[in-house]
Amino acid sequence: MSCDFLLLLNNETAGHSLLSRSNDAPWCERPRWDNLLREPSNALSSYSYLIVALLVTLKSIQDTYSASKGSPNDLTSKPHLSWVNAFCNFVHFGGCLFNHSCHCKKGERWDIMGEQVANLFPILYMSRYLLHKKYNMTLPAELVSLAQLAAIPIAYYLLPYQFVMAIWMLVQGALMFLVCYLENKPTLVSKMAIAVSITVASVVLWVLDVTGLGCKPDSFIQMHAIWHVITAVAMWYCYTFCRALEDRPSSIKGIHVQPQWN
Repeated sequence: MSCDFLLLLNNETAGHSLLSRSNDAPWCERPRWDNLLREPSNALSSYSYLIVALLVTLKSIQDTYSASKGSPNDLTSKPHLSWVNAFCNFVHFGGCLFNHSCHCKKGERWDIMGEQVANLFPILYMSRYLLHKKYNMTLPAELVSLAQLAAIPIAYYLLPYQFVMAIWMLVQGALMFLVCYLENKPTLVSKMAIAVSITVASVVLWVLDVTGLGCKPDSFIQMHAIWHVITAVAMWYCYTFCRALEDRPSSIKGIHVQPQWN
């Protein structure tokens, strides 16, 4: 059924309709206009984001059945946060697959929207933690999920910026480094080191791809496809990094929750 849908979509966008585009995409792979997957390497590699979405879903299920209100981490004690994040990761996967399958304007918008919404989670979550840590500002964890959901229409209609994921990945790395600088916990440092190393490598590949350096448009191994795979790994490490934080207000050093007596 999904293949029939893609085939129908590709037939509808094969000409110069509003959905189609020629070779104005920034990545190297040459579109195969007669194929079901117009960018085979880039389209198939997008399934790495599906794996991330499924892994987050698995964690959501585990937290739903074993969530502890005494956990020092909001992600593990409030499963709905991970459920929303899993949904946004599915949106990211669908947009990426749609984009590289149809090589069309509509797909590009869905891809950009998905990558922004999925990568917004660790940025907001770590920012919330730092506000707790540095300024004693207690913000509900649910604001992160609400912001993710609210960002879906905003990212689709107002932020059609195709290079934003590279920026988001670097911001995530900077926030992880700052958290580790403040906490200096071996578990966090190891996750940060892996995620930041992968992020730097992915950005290098992204730059090489969009600048055309070493571009082989007919090769099945594309730098943009490798970028998909390693950014998916980085996204997973960012998520597990957030799960390792002791971010509940009563668990953060320097914040004391006092009972109020009427």
